[in-house]
Amino acid sequence: MENAQQTHSTVSTPPSSRETMAPQWEVFVRGERTESLRHVGSVSAVDATDARQHATRLFGWDAIDLWCCPAASVERLTSRAGEYDLVGETEADPQTEDAGR
Repeated sequence: MENAQQTHSTVSTPPSSRETMAPQWEVFVRGERTESLRHVGSVSAVDATDARQHATRLFGWDAIDLWCCPAASVERLTSRAGEYDLVGETEADPQTEDAGR
């Protein structure tokens, strides 16, 4: 019997359907020329071309305009009292909010 060397290999499991390595892209559409853009969802894609293809298939069937923005570049702002000025940062101060109105 020959001496068998043991080798250890690392087996990586593929990401689940909820986990992804691809960046997230926020999708905005305009249904009519007179309408404002509205956020309709997000897609995972490695680049803008793939994001556009996924977004068109999922959200763009009746859109005049379809915009895809890297989610990491989108900042959510709000002016509602008690919510965050910039999500993840400091809480809004209701007294200073009304000062500019």
